Amino acid sequence: MGRNEGDTILGIGGEYDAHSLSFAGPSSEEWVTRFHPDIAFLSTKGLVVDEGTFESSVALLRIKQIVAHRCKNLVLLADGSKFGARALCKVLDIAQISAVVTDDKTPRKDINALKKAGCAVHIAHAAENRWENSRAA
Repeated sequence: MGRNEGDTILGIGGEYDAHSLSFAGPSSEEWVTRFHPDIAFLSTKGLVVDEGTFESSVALLRIKQIVAHRCKNLVLLADGSKFGARALCKVLDIAQISAVVTDDKTPRKDINALKKAGCAVHIAHAAENRWENSRAA
């Protein structure tokens, strides 16, 4: 991605939050409302498949909801430690997520539940340095 002339990669500006290593705040929110991306990649503090994703920052919650509402495809980046974890704020429902990129530490029951919910699941096998691509069942 980003190597083709037709690709456009956008980064959100605004107030930098050192704790989350991201940009947030009113100017960030206003900026993201200008775009309708084909694909967006978002992280999460926690993911409970039956409930959705969670965030510990109210400022990031709002930006992630705006991006999710405006993009065609949402890819969630969540390693195995995020599964079963909750944080302060509920952010997204699983139905809003097109695909999940995770690692081989993710419980198989959660991977199966994501597939059943219609998400494509991509698993990184760190020890073997390979990817497993899996489509929804």
